[in-house]
Amino acid sequence: MDPFAQFGKNEQQLQMQKLSAPEKIMLTSTKAIVGNKFARTFVFFYALALHTLIFVSMWHAAHGHHTQCCPCSHKDILSGMHG
Repeated sequence: MDPFAQFGKNEQQLQMQKLSAPEKIMLTSTKAIVGNKFARTFVFFYALALHTLIFVSMWHAAHGHHTQCCPCSHKDILSGMHG
């Protein structure tokens, strides 16, 4: 048995015991995601989909909202704002 490896395991267990419950949950879930190729791919595409959804929603709210559901048009809005 390698004494350095045993010492490293003991230190790792000691550090793990010092962590709070939320920190332990975050550490174990991060290890599970980083250690699994499918989980990494899923998290990547999930984050990409969420960012795309937010971008499209904000784009629609800023540029496409008035032309579809309100009787006013963009020209009317811009002429009212800029004189």
